[in-house]
Amino acid sequence: MRTSHLLSFLCVLSATGFLFPQIAKAANGDRTISVPMLGSTLRLQTRNRFAGAISAVTWKGQSFINSRDHGRELQSDVFFNNYGVCYNPTEAGSRANGAGDRSSSVLRAIRVRGNQLWSVTQMAFWLQPGQSSYPPVCGNHTYLHHAVNRAVLSKVVLHKHLTVGLRGFPNVLRESLTFDVPAPYRSATFEVLTGYMPPRFSQAFYFHPRSMRLISAQGRRGEQAYPVIRSTPDHRYAMGIYSPGLPQTDWPHAGYGSADFPRVVKWNCVYRYSPVAARPYHFLAFVILGNLRQVEQTMHRLYQRCTASGCPRR
Repeated sequence: MRTSHLLSFLCVLSATGFLFPQIAKAANGDRTISVPMLGSTLRLQTRNRFAGAISAVTWKGQSFINSRDHGRELQSDVFFNNYGVCYNPTEAGSRANGAGDRSSSVLRAIRVRGNQLWSVTQMAFWLQPGQSSYPPVCGNHTYLHHAVNRAVLSKVVLHKHLTVGLRGFPNVLRESLTFDVPAPYRSATFEVLTGYMPPRFSQAFYFHPRSMRLISAQGRRGEQAYPVIRSTPDHRYAMGIYSPGLPQTDWPHAGYGSADFPRVVKWNCVYRYSPVAARPYHFLAFVILGNLRQVEQTMHRLYQRCTASGCPRR
């Protein structure tokens, strides 16, 4: 085949999605996964407007995720060099997008097969270049009040592999997350996973691995070493987070956070590194859903499984 004809043929294949099927799907981040869970159906959605970040999780008619703007959702982000939000690549997109229909992050690829989802997202900075910081200071750099980044789009690429429902753990989401960091930094705080939830999830609990029981947060918020569970007051709906690499040995009193805001509540799991090399950083996190008792029991079994014989993979 002549070279010109070969190039034309490759262009046609690429345009129709036969040559690079993942790239062909990258323009559309609207995906839905539905699986049976504890006598009902768990429905999970990603949206193009959030560059493939998880924008909805619903079970028994209850919404577990708040997606009012691009800073909420069930998503990942990272803070470099202690600049806080002033240098903060974010999966769903920047603050400037607000409740808009588009994300400043770029969804490079997405694929769903059965109960699994794979996506690749180039993360946008939370603040636009020159934009004022909120909170009004840039992390530990209290003399700075504006974005440090000089571009809208960062060079950090997030690779996500999500499995909805595991063998023996039908109410667990397994998130395998890799941040490709393109350059060295003095430090990084990886908010590996954070869930912004409706304010109805007003109660917070900590799961104590030694006693294998819940501890009421009793109004205490912030970051500490134990997995977090957020629950409705009637305990009919709850969501918990567990990451087997936490707490880190050099940060023994931190790793899991919980916070309350006027119209939204959140949990997260956080890893810290200093210094940071230019390389991929891989993390594993498990999100557990159900009523409070079901989440507690599942977290107990999951913790025992991960510490005894290795975490479930599918």
